[in-house]
Amino acid sequence: MTATDPGRHEVAERDPLAAVRSALLSAAAADAARVLARADVDVAERLAAAGEEATRIREAASGEAAREASTIAAEARVRARRQERAILLAAQREAYERLRAESRTAVRGLRGDPSYPELLERLTVAARERLGPGTVVREHPGGGVVAEVGSRRLSLTLDGAAERAVEGLGREVERLWAP
Repeated sequence: MTATDPGRHEVAERDPLAAVRSALLSAAAADAARVLARADVDVAERLAAAGEEATRIREAASGEAAREASTIAAEARVRARRQERAILLAAQREAYERLRAESRTAVRGLRGDPSYPELLERLTVAARERLGPGTVVREHPGGGVVAEVGSRRLSLTLDGAAERAVEGLGREVERLWAP
C-alpha cells in the first residue's frame, strides 16, 4: 500500500486481512507454480520411461516373434520331411505291389504253356514226397497243386511260387526304386 494510492488504503482499512490474503494467495500461486513445474518434470520423466519400456517391449516382442517364426519353420520342415517320406514309402509300396501282381500274372501264364502238365506232375510228386503216403493232391484253380494228408496241408500254387520268388529277392527288390 502506498500513500499515493488512496483506494488501496481504503480497502486495507476496510479489510484488515486483505494483506494476509494477498500474501497467502501469492504463496499459494508460488506453490502451485512449483507443483506444476514438478508435475511437468514428472510427466516428462514418465513419458521418457514409458518410451523406453515400449522400446524394450517391442524388442522383446520382435525377438519372441523371431523365435516363434523359427519354431514354426522348423515344424514345417519336419512335416515336409514326414510327408516326403510317406510319399516315398507309398511309391515304393506301389512298385513292390506291382512287381507282385506282375509276377503272379506271369506265372499264371504257365497254365497255357504246353509244358504245364509236366509241371503239375513234378509239383504232385514233390507234394507226396514232403507229406508222405496217403497224400491227396488236387489241382488248384489258379494253377499248381494243393496237397493234404490228415491235418497237414501243403500249397504249391503258381501264386505262391510267384510270392516266394518276389520274397526271395530280399533287398534286391530295392533296385525297383533306386536312382
